[in-house]
Amino acid sequence: MKKLATLAVAVVPLVAGADEARQQFPGFSLVPPTGDAWQLEGRSPTSVLWLRDTGSPETKFAFAVLAGPAPTSVRSQPELVAFLEAMGSAPPPSPDLELVSSTAEAVDGPGGTCARHESRVRDAAAGTRLDVVGITCLHPEYPGRMYDVQFSQRTTAGQPDEALRLEGEALLESFRFEEAPYDDDWDLD
Repeated sequence: MKKLATLAVAVVPLVAGADEARQQFPGFSLVPPTGDAWQLEGRSPTSVLWLRDTGSPETKFAFAVLAGPAPTSVRSQPELVAFLEAMGSAPPPSPDLELVSSTAEAVDGPGGTCARHESRVRDAAAGTRLDVVGITCLHPEYPGRMYDVQFSQRTTAGQPDEALRLEGEALLESFRFEEAPYDDDWDLD
């Protein structure tokens, strides 16, 4: 099983003072993106999305948490990996999109049953490449709740920006499970 904290040395400066900046949500907390380049783009009952100004019209970068009920067939780590593999191998929703690669593997996550996923999609019509990296976890107290914490980078410039990838990894590392909401209200907005 792979450890999630593979970039610990690289992410320490990005999350210094993390405990003070930690933001609470129903069932989890994280250190949200900060700085002038980041903007909270939207919140709904099942998602929170931040966008980052990369300074380049050729590169877009986002960080998101998606939450909701886990499929009833997913209650263990092998089932979670199989679910992510099936999702990753599904045909893209548009004929202009081509799945280049998709992987899922079990990881030691932030206290729950977790798997890391990575996928790359090519958009022929737009001439872009989309890379998505994330962890998907079942809440340790309520395994019927699933969280997908991910960052994505869309670029026309060939290879993704490594500095942005490290920033995304730091955001993934900040995710922690918290106690379930006392009122059973799991909405994120």
